[in-house]
Amino acid sequence: MKIYMNEQGLLEKERELCLGLGGIEDFIKELDAMRDTFQEVQDRYENFEKVYHSDMKNMLEGLFKFNQSFVRNNETLIDKIE
Repeated sequence: MKIYMNEQGLLEKERELCLGLGGIEDFIKELDAMRDTFQEVQDRYENFEKVYHSDMKNMLEGLFKFNQSFVRNNETLIDKIE
């Protein structure tokens, strides 16, 4: 436990924050999947100098899902911090 001085000059105990690794591990898995999708599209472009419409659609859908998940995780973490 840490003790610190707040803005009013009073001593306070620092609260512990337990976020849990489950949500963070899921977030990292989603990030890795998104990175793999981007890498596939980039590799295809570099090898064939073209990207198919379906590739871009899949990549954007993956980005949209990742963004929604990021917002949910971010809100959860902020709620736990407050």
